Amino acid sequence: MALRESEAIILRTYPLREADLLVTLFTRVEGKVRGVARSAKKSKRRFGGALEPMTYVRAFYDVRERHLVVNQDEAETVREIFVCYQELGSVRLLKAELDRRGLRSKARIAGS
Repeated sequence: MALRESEAIILRTYPLREADLLVTLFTRVEGKVRGVARSAKKSKRRFGGALEPMTYVRAFYDVRERHLVVNQDEAETVREIFVCYQELGSVRLLKAELDRRGLRSKARIAGS
């Protein structure tokens, strides 16, 4: 299953189980979608204030029967790549560092 990426606006969040949140997003690609942000209530480091209503975000997600499932492992990988890029300031150096670490993100499908 390919990872999708889209700009989105958080419309609403609902508590779900002990540590999860049900998130309603409006994306450019899929329109209005709902999904589960796993462990969103437990770890503030993962999401910070990104799941507050009317927040503009870049969402990375898997689609299963039109349900949004936030892929935490991929989100962490993308964050790590971004932080590394900020530190190095060069795509060429970033690629060399990621190759050295063996760090890769999943294939993704971007909407138009």
